[in-house]
Amino acid sequence: MKRFTVSLGILLCLLAATAQAAGQPPLRQMDQRRLEAFLSEPVPARMVFFMAAWCAPCRQELPALQGLWLKYKGRGLDLVGVSLDMDPSAMRELLKQVGGVGFPIYWAGEEPIQQYSLSGIPLLLIFQNGREVERIAGAKTEEELEALILKVLKQAGR
Repeated sequence: MKRFTVSLGILLCLLAATAQAAGQPPLRQMDQRRLEAFLSEPVPARMVFFMAAWCAPCRQELPALQGLWLKYKGRGLDLVGVSLDMDPSAMRELLKQVGGVGFPIYWAGEEPIQQYSLSGIPLLLIFQNGREVERIAGAKTEEELEALILKVLKQAGR
């Protein structure tokens, strides 16, 4: 049994290292308490993308957000994804299909839906210095996303 546990631990470490080596941060679980603390951090310009693997508009926006994150991360854009999927393996599969993303994606399950009164996805929540300042639901084009990012950065003085 001890040999199996050690082997399983090594396998999990290798899988996590493979994902990181491919430039893709691992999908990490975030419980309600950690999500609340994370969202209240005093970050000047944080955008949180609530999504699910089964959501077609979410699947379309993810690669666009990756490109925009690469373009604007140097100006202080803090972009984070939160998966609302019932099972984290669905989001892992989507991330594999899109070739991964550089910004962190957390799996929170369905719990945040009620906690944050999420009425539809994709949903972008904009936080400035730990306060929610805007909520944008529904599908957005890459141009709309970029305009939104520029607005958020400008409001944050970036």
